[in-house]
Amino acid sequence: MRRILITLDSSGGSLEAVDGAALMASRLGAELVGLFVEDANLVRLAALPCSAEVGFASGRARRLNPGTVKRGFEHLAEDARCAIARAADGAQVKWSFEVKQGTVVAEALRAIGRDPVHGRAHAAMACDPAGSVVLLQAKECTAPAGDALIVLDAGHRSLRAFPTALELAAQSCTVGLQVVVVSDSVIAVRAQIARVRRLLESDDRPAVAVHAVTAASVQEGSLPALAENLKCGALVFSACAGLLDADALAALVEAAEYPVFVVA
Repeated sequence: MRRILITLDSSGGSLEAVDGAALMASRLGAELVGLFVEDANLVRLAALPCSAEVGFASGRARRLNPGTVKRGFEHLAEDARCAIARAADGAQVKWSFEVKQGTVVAEALRAIGRDPVHGRAHAAMACDPAGSVVLLQAKECTAPAGDALIVLDAGHRSLRAFPTALELAAQSCTVGLQVVVVSDSVIAVRAQIARVRRLLESDDRPAVAVHAVTAASVQEGSLPALAENLKCGALVFSACAGLLDADALAALVEAAEYPVFVVA
């Protein structure tokens, strides 16, 4: 059975993913599966005898109480469960919900890795620590051979999501990395490529190939062919989902022979 896995955490923008996940589940005829991830690092920190927190209103330091942290996660998980239920009922799709402890990206990938998809489209939405939404899809549980291909537009938001895209690329593909910057403005493309190269250099990836593509060609459906030509093993949209409408994205999810991620 097809599933849309939406992975949520305590970040402010996390629940914004829910309606989009329900819409994708409806378009693909899939079940919506909610997974709330408790921050394992915060849980471990709260257990340390020297841990403390500073009150937002008072500005005073106080002992970080493990029980308080646990209750906070329980309240947030319940809010997430209710949001999943409302969105699923509105989209008229089946749904389920569970709670895990770990990191968002790791738990999303682990959940998909355990799912015997048998060649059927399987998608997941997750939320990274900064509150960005991630959509991933895979027809296989293991990463295929090939390079991870990260797609950006020329905007600041796309660039801000780039570190998350790099993390997803690193965990989904073990061969190499290439980057595509999409814009109809030559000046904007050159400026964004320069910014991307600085980020790659700071991440010790100075030799990564960066390509320029027009937005018009992507909207005309050239992206699958481009991915094939670049020997794509995983496709990551870095906060540039506007390059594709919902129908085009759903079609890409159905047809792709490699994992597809969308950081929004």
